[in-house]
Order: sequence, then structure tokens, then C-alpha cells
Amino acid sequence: MKPFFYSDGKTIMNNDEVVVANQRAVVANIFEKGSSIANDYSCFETGGILLSFENGDLQLWPFANEDLVLVRRG
Repeated sequence: MKPFFYSDGKTIMNNDEVVVANQRAVVANIFEKGSSIANDYSCFETGGILLSFENGDLQLWPFANEDLVLVRRG
């Protein structure tokens, strides 16, 4: 599996607590590029990071950028 990374170089892991645009979220799952689960979530070509926000919103990010900041490991 090719890992996703935060801008500081740390590997993104399941259950990490993060902040995105001043909103707290948890990394609910990481989908490997080319996997069947990535296909189910329409990110077969890129893989993705599933974020679960405090307000109940779920967002799939096909990449990590500087907006995704690690608060603490889950």
C-alpha cells in the first residue's frame, strides 16, 4: 500500500485525529489505489482518505494537502 502523508512528512494512519479548515475530523479509513474498496468509493485510480467530521459529515479526499493537519494519533 502506498501511504498518504501529512505536509510534515508523517504517514497518515487510521484513527488519526486531524483538523481541516478549522474543523476536527478522524481518519476513518484509507483506501489503497486499485483496491476493490477504492473502487466502491469511486477512487480506484487515486486511492483516498475517508474523513469523519464531528458534525457527522463524511468526506473522501483523493489526496492529502497542507489543509490536513495531524492533532494526535488515534
